[in-house]
Amino acid sequence: MNGFTVPDLIVAAIVKFYLQQLQPEALWETMNDLVREDGAEFVIDHEKLATVIDSAKFLAVVGMEQVGTEDADDFFRRSVVRFREVTLPHLSGPEYIKTMPVAFDDYIVDCWKAVK
Repeated sequence: MNGFTVPDLIVAAIVKFYLQQLQPEALWETMNDLVREDGAEFVIDHEKLATVIDSAKFLAVVGMEQVGTEDADDFFRRSVVRFREVTLPHLSGPEYIKTMPVAFDDYIVDCWKAVK
């Protein structure tokens, strides 16, 4: 994904995971609330996107609690725990949308097209 930093990829991944957990009707409604066509352009409701990001963060935190640290030598588990405890608590949907790359809008439009 061009124009994405590692944090952007993480946000994209948790948003994708969140959307995949929605029932088809809820997914359709969520995506139509986020994106609308205005002629040849797509308009994204960034306020609603911020809410989706915060919901995705909550789901990611809850899901990552199940990973645990029982194998402290396992690099992956330590990385997940560190991510859950250090990075995710600082993620804020409203703050993220203030500085997100234009490529993230393109990503959301692609998600919308995939469920259309």
